[in-house]
Amino acid sequence: MNPQKGQYTLFGKTIKVSGKVNNYNIDDKKYEELIEDYKRQFPVYIKIFELRNKQKNMNTNIIEIQKLLEHKNQIILQGAPGTGKTYTAKDIAEQIIFGSISSDKTLPKFKT
Repeated sequence: MNPQKGQYTLFGKTIKVSGKVNNYNIDDKKYEELIEDYKRQFPVYIKIFELRNKQKNMNTNIIEIQKLLEHKNQIILQGAPGTGKTYTAKDIAEQIIFGSISSDKTLPKFKT
């Protein structure tokens, strides 16, 4: 399979299946290999989905903060040092300026 933009692809093995409709058989050794593959892959997919959901929730919160900022014209971000106030402020600015938040958090290179 060739992954393409906008598609999710689960990579795996092709296993020969025998049988007829609603009665399929897989060789026991191949079945055990399949289960072991799932056990190795499952934590990776859990992490992918957790990060995806975290990013989606953060974007939703940024949009809510943006609406509040547009209404109040100023906000104060509070929190202990190291909790991400500066990153949040940058994300809010990026959302307002560009209409989306980039996952690339490196500083842009400007020509001088």
